[in-house]
Amino acid sequence: MRSILEIKNYLKRKDFSDINIENTIEKLKKEGYLNEEIFIKAYIQDQYNLTNNGPLKIKNGLIKLGISEDKINIDLDFNEKINKLIEKKVKQNHKLNTYELKMNITNYLIRLGYSKDSFEEYLDNIEVDDSALIKKEYDKLYSKYKTKYKDKKLMYYLRDRLYKKGYSIDLINEIINEEDLWSYIIIH
Repeated sequence: MRSILEIKNYLKRKDFSDINIENTIEKLKKEGYLNEEIFIKAYIQDQYNLTNNGPLKIKNGLIKLGISEDKINIDLDFNEKINKLIEKKVKQNHKLNTYELKMNITNYLIRLGYSKDSFEEYLDNIEVDDSALIKKEYDKLYSKYKTKYKDKKLMYYLRDRLYKKGYSIDLINEIINEEDLWSYIIIH
């Protein structure tokens, strides 16, 4: 199936005159080959069943095909699809902390055409054990910057870098105290 705009553009590329294009469109409408309502329903169903696109992206696709916004009504339930996409992203990004993971998923779903309201509840249920991840990140940063920064500067730099990565202050302080960086700074 094609939209009226697609047919017009195709015929223009084939150098048909405007009069012939309009006559062809009218003839196709009369014979039932061009039906905007059927096209809209088929397009929405195809996008829903064959892609991960959300309602906003589907709607924008129809608008680009020349369908007026008031004729578009997407009344499908995307909750199960959103849940599957989030579960897939959580499995794929197991090396990200909670904050980074939620941002990654949010950006991904928005690009697919889902509104933040439609998936915010699912994101609230995501929890990742950041303690193992922060330990690994801390060790990596510490070994990289221990020669560049000294004493308190090193501790503040590590704290800043971990905070920018999305770890909570409590978790950062816990890892710094666990690694006993404060006593290292006091002794040296």
